[in-house]
Amino acid sequence: MTPKSLFPALICLALTGCVSTAREEVPSEFRMSSPSRTIAYLRWAFENRYASHVYNTLSDDLIGREQISLDDLATFWPRVEEWVHENIGDPGTIEIVRQKRLDARTREVELASGDRRAVLRFVLQVTWLIRPMSSREDDVTGRMRDLAGAVTYEGDDALIRIPGVEKQIDPEKIHVIRIENAWKIDAVLDTNLPEWKRPATADP
Repeated sequence: MTPKSLFPALICLALTGCVSTAREEVPSEFRMSSPSRTIAYLRWAFENRYASHVYNTLSDDLIGREQISLDDLATFWPRVEEWVHENIGDPGTIEIVRQKRLDARTREVELASGDRRAVLRFVLQVTWLIRPMSSREDDVTGRMRDLAGAVTYEGDDALIRIPGVEKQIDPEKIHVIRIENAWKIDAVLDTNLPEWKRPATADP
């Protein structure tokens, strides 16, 4: 990936940071139940240098378009850190200036840090996770369009249907089933940030 192709991802990462890939639980106040809470979550992830949580704030579509992996966050961190301090400043000063509702599952959010501005698109994305009891087995994850058809009620019982579970785990061996309806960063729509500043090179 070239520096220019990384530009949208770097803007997102500029709001965060990354070193640790530990699977830490998210404090309840940082649930991504709104774009503003997602931004608060990003600040927490930056302060604690949790790459896994930075990655969690990006939509599946953004990850696919920019070909971002969890390993990328650690690999590119020195360049990202330099870019953040030169072009953004202190991520702790980032504030939401305005929010615009595009539809029920899409928001346009303008962020500011000093004289810097960036407009991001947030999408409401539904993801699911099945975590086995054994730590030797991988989680099974997927995505749903919305929860409308996934959750139904019969009297006092809530019935949950998860589509597309390719690896079926014995119910007795499941530790956690988690369905998350979360606002995630999907794209950078506009910014007054400069183009990538290439590192200075010594004269030959």
